[in-house]
Amino acid sequence: MSLSHPVTCEQIGDRELYLGDARAAQPGTTEPDFTHVITLNSVEQPLTTAFHPLTDGYGVEYENFAAAVETAVTCHEGDGAVLVHCNVGISRSAAVIAAVLAITENMLFESAVEEVKQYRDRASPRKPLCDAAQKYISQQ
Repeated sequence: MSLSHPVTCEQIGDRELYLGDARAAQPGTTEPDFTHVITLNSVEQPLTTAFHPLTDGYGVEYENFAAAVETAVTCHEGDGAVLVHCNVGISRSAAVIAAVLAITENMLFESAVEEVKQYRDRASPRKPLCDAAQKYISQQ
């Protein structure tokens, strides 16, 4: 099988937290081996350990977004490397990881998004996902 685009997966700082595209959740495509793989797009991948399909943009269901963030926080606070991925690794996964950073490191969501962009410059969560993240963070 020929890959139409390279596998992309970036570590967010020195944390055991990674943001990637769907191909990063395929066996043998990335290092390290992930303990947790949180899939946010509509198709589970072979390495998926938690499946939270999210709409990318308008129509995102808050309850689904909140569940994805809760899972990511629990995994991140546990042991092992955590991959959070969506289809391309730009919007859904960036929003969830930024929410995780905001919650676990007591950051403003906007600052957390900027930090994510330091490691994955094309990260750009869509407004409905940012709104869901800010609502979730405000309730913590």
